[in-house]
Amino acid sequence: MGSSFLVSIRTRCFWQTIFVIIGLGLTISRASAAAGDSLPLLSESDFFADIPVVLSATRLQQPVNEAPVATSIIDREMIEASGFTEIPDLLRLVPGFQVSYDSGHVIAAGYHMLSDRYVRHQQVLIDGRSVYSPLLGGVNWADLPIVMDDIDRIEVIRGPNAATYGSNSFLGVINIITRHASQDRGNHVKISSGTNNYGNAIYRHGSSIGNLDYRVTVNYRQDDGFKNRYDGKQVRVVTTRGDYLFNNNDNLSFKLGYSGGPREEDNGLYPADTPHHLSHTTSQFQQFTWHHNQSEHNEYQVQVYHNFSQNEDNYPGADNNSNKTERMEVELQNQIEINNKLRVIWGGSSRVDRVASLLWLGSTDFQTNNIKRLFLNTEYQHTQKTLINAGIMYEDSNTAGSNYLPRISVNHQVNRNNNLRFTISKATRSPVLFEQAPYYGGNFKNVSNLKPERITTYELGYLANNNKRTISLDTKIYYDDIDNLINYTSHVSSGSIQYYYFDNFDHANIRGIETSLTLRPTQDTRIIANFSYTKINSTANTVNSKYNISFPQHLFNLLLIQKFSHQYKGSLGLYYRSETKPLARTSSDPILLPPYTRMDMRLAKELKFHGIDSELSLTIQNTFNEVPVTRLMNYPERRAYISWQANFK
Repeated sequence: MGSSFLVSIRTRCFWQTIFVIIGLGLTISRASAAAGDSLPLLSESDFFADIPVVLSATRLQQPVNEAPVATSIIDREMIEASGFTEIPDLLRLVPGFQVSYDSGHVIAAGYHMLSDRYVRHQQVLIDGRSVYSPLLGGVNWADLPIVMDDIDRIEVIRGPNAATYGSNSFLGVINIITRHASQDRGNHVKISSGTNNYGNAIYRHGSSIGNLDYRVTVNYRQDDGFKNRYDGKQVRVVTTRGDYLFNNNDNLSFKLGYSGGPREEDNGLYPADTPHHLSHTTSQFQQFTWHHNQSEHNEYQVQVYHNFSQNEDNYPGADNNSNKTERMEVELQNQIEINNKLRVIWGGSSRVDRVASLLWLGSTDFQTNNIKRLFLNTEYQHTQKTLINAGIMYEDSNTAGSNYLPRISVNHQVNRNNNLRFTISKATRSPVLFEQAPYYGGNFKNVSNLKPERITTYELGYLANNNKRTISLDTKIYYDDIDNLINYTSHVSSGSIQYYYFDNFDHANIRGIETSLTLRPTQDTRIIANFSYTKINSTANTVNSKYNISFPQHLFNLLLIQKFSHQYKGSLGLYYRSETKPLARTSSDPILLPPYTRMDMRLAKELKFHGIDSELSLTIQNTFNEVPVTRLMNYPERRAYISWQANFK
């Protein structure tokens, strides 16, 4: 009786949330209609001026209300106002995302996060360059050769997007887009210092030589991680970007970057098993992108990039924990506007992933995964109010074989301010190299022929605005059906564990609601609020398959940005997560993490001194009481830091 009562409460909560969202949308719509006669007549350019344009959903430029899947944008203003010092923390501003720290430099940021610290179910791109690890999956966020101050915006696709970016675009895609070199002329300096031995120093120089715009950024940052842990880090980053205009039809963009530094290492689960020691990481990339406009309606793009990373983690009494990973890819795409109703983008790519790891794979020789892809996305204006997006990806790889990954979406404009979207999409996640050929010091064996994980998603989206675009609502209701989930278990003989192995043990389905509300009551005030309700049902075929409680049912975040007089501006961030239990690895993991609320505040003042524009700011993070926020019982301290930044010629 008790369980059925709880189910009844949760069901009522689910439907009540739907009714509240519908009511809010109708209120916005009616308010727009009532105010229509008193508003100035808007031209078509005015109507679309404040609707964000996204690039990542189909590789075609589209207003967000015409994209085939729910898309969130973290823009430059939000990045600065948040006060966050780590890129993955910015994903707290997206509905349905959870951010968790295993240590001060091991960060897991995932959408519906069905995994442990290695978030394997989403694609992460930087300017279209894939950066997830081919060895273990997930992203080594602290090691990325990128500086937060160079980011223009982050586009987050909330849902499968394999039709555009292939396997591993399973639950979502994060595309970090840096600014064009021409946007950063002159010199930029930023210095930050605060508690927890936090320090950050940035110098950036941008200029032009003839038709070449270029930018060079140097960054050093450090912190001491969590208290009672040996998990601090030092990060040194150098990046450069150049954009060269050959003529009106051809331009070349090149990006180079390096990141490296020591990391403090301990064992959060069994402190006595691993002595405190330092590991050293290096990461670098080279990326070249050529754009050619064949005509006004025909555009080509060729992209070539190379990623390389190395982790040296050796200490007395340990196996060789070092590893090397490398990725090389060449990609061609062609965008064609066939007529005023039909746009098409197609292309293909060839990628090689190489990994060498004695600890994880049992060999210091490189093991390779070759991936070849062909893709096609179309946008068809069926009627004046109905838009159809359809796409398909064909992919062939060593670890997953051949797969077809389709998606179809219908967007319907009910009226000027209300849009509906219905989408069906399929995606796969290929096994990473450790799952395909596991070793881990001899404790794992490859005893099964792994299949790729599969997902089918059904999504109903609703977008509403008022006439002045001062209120916007973006909501989606979805259902994910996931099969062939890969997990590991142990093989037991005569009461003793002989080895672990991976197999397609599990099935899960996820249903939920996500909504994002943006308010601009005045030119100086902006409020972004996001809410998600997530319900996971799953099988439990291994001790590591507690998917149903691995992700919080309720997430809420709010960012208030306010400009005051006398060059002051402030922001307030509020982030709530209901109780959760991340996937357990051992019986010593906590049973349940309590609800958690985090509040951050930032106050800044613009300063002018001898013609130099500068800003002084104070940021306070986690102003509430400390509670454990990860399965390793890490307690985030109340932290504060001061920043000064200036722009000059």
